[in-house]
Amino acid sequence: MTASKSTARTRRSAKSAHATRARATAEPAALARLSKPFEEVLTDVRETSRQYALAGLGLASQLRKQREEKMASMIAEGKRVEPKIRQAVANWKETLQSKVETSKLKLRIDTSELRRRFAGRSSAAQR
Repeated sequence: MTASKSTARTRRSAKSAHATRARATAEPAALARLSKPFEEVLTDVRETSRQYALAGLGLASQLRKQREEKMASMIAEGKRVEPKIRQAVANWKETLQSKVETSKLKLRIDTSELRRRFAGRSSAAQR
């Protein structure tokens, strides 16, 4: 690197550092001297940003409510169809046992394992 390039870089660094110090030490009165249109734009930007933040919070709240309502709806539907499903399984079991010699085959359907797995999945879905 030549001496002239190094000197130019040093000058740029000094100018940059000076500008940074000047911005950092600006008085609040300097902000008051801003032109009116700039202040209005700044106020508009702040208000728009706030509105977007509020919209995001509203969306999160609505999704939470919808999730809770959907879960309650699915539980109610499950309770409504459970007797029909139990009856269908009982009918299937009777039909199967009538076609197979029952002394050789004892068909037992244990629903406790199904309930345990479903409970694990539904609690994970609620999180």
